[in-house]
Amino acid sequence: MKDKQLINEVNHINQMQAQLIEDMANNQKQMQKIARRAWEVQEKERKSIALELHDSVGQLLTAAINQLVNAQQQDQSVDQEGLLELLKTALSETREMCRLMRPRILDDLGLLAALNWLVRTMSDKDDITIDFNHHISQPLSPEIESLFFRVVQESLTNVIKHAQASHAEVMLMTQPTLAVVKITDNGIGLPEELGDGFGLSSMQDRVFAYGGKLKISSGDDGGTQIWVTLDLVEQDQ
Repeated sequence: MKDKQLINEVNHINQMQAQLIEDMANNQKQMQKIARRAWEVQEKERKSIALELHDSVGQLLTAAINQLVNAQQQDQSVDQEGLLELLKTALSETREMCRLMRPRILDDLGLLAALNWLVRTMSDKDDITIDFNHHISQPLSPEIESLFFRVVQESLTNVIKHAQASHAEVMLMTQPTLAVVKITDNGIGLPEELGDGFGLSSMQDRVFAYGGKLKISSGDDGGTQIWVTLDLVEQDQ
């Protein structure tokens, strides 16, 4: 009887060990996928920045150089006003790119100011009304503020590019143990198959890295809702 009990215990331990090994292998695969997607996102961002620099700032600077070269070759005076306007535009577009990549206002004044700036900037540039509502009862760490800013930025970019929406709303709420971000729009909803152009994989990876949950849904009458919930207690452990 004791031998049978011992055998059962040994078998149980072996099963637990096998399950643990399987879980570790699955976790390793999951981490590899996340690392691979993070690298892919980084490469896409670099490609996007390179294209923006080439197509906007690069062309403006090329035009300015051509004006100087032509004036020098033809021994003519330079159109100083036109040249100055080209350089001002190049500088403005460079600053705009820098702000979108990492707005200083996020570091200097915090998440609320940064989201207000983001909503205002996107509303001004595109034909869409964006409202921002918040109820903050718990301060957030700089890392969580960066996470929420990127989630909202990516979500609103998707709304503007794909949703054909006229209105969107961003809601941020914090409680002592929970933080929630919700982005909604009145657009056409999500397609049945989501391509890489929506940036959802990078958004999921960002949220997953902090132990949060991301939920995306579309209503029967259109529109999309994006929920991100984060357990703030976990962040302190």
